[in-house]
Amino acid sequence: MKVLRASGVVAGLAVAGAMLSAPVAQAVVPLSCDGGQPVATDTITAKSTTYGSIIIELRYSPAHACAWGRIRGGRIGDSVVVSRRWNGNPSDVEYDLGKATITSGSDVFTPWFDDDGHTMSACAENDSTQTVYACTGWY
Repeated sequence: MKVLRASGVVAGLAVAGAMLSAPVAQAVVPLSCDGGQPVATDTITAKSTTYGSIIIELRYSPAHACAWGRIRGGRIGDSVVVSRRWNGNPSDVEYDLGKATITSGSDVFTPWFDDDGHTMSACAENDSTQTVYACTGWY
């Protein structure tokens, strides 16, 4: 579960004519990004690789702890697929967690998924032949 911490608010207390300040507890708001559209403004490319003209990227938002896959320079029918591995048990992998296929143009990205306590990777493949071109490393 992700938490978003709201800005701290300072409450004042007057004691014997002096003003004392103490931070008030911060609100905790749970976040979930599984299956949603990436909306982060703090995005980084955590891992990337190439296959010919195709650039395969695992994108990541530190603020949301969510990751997604993107391919650039692909052809119609090329797909990007993300998989998630549980850090507590590296053999427990959710393969093909999210997938997006180029239907026009040359770029596409998957929905984003929770990456807190997990590692993820992105692979490019050809949708019709199911040939995996290349995968990023785990991040």
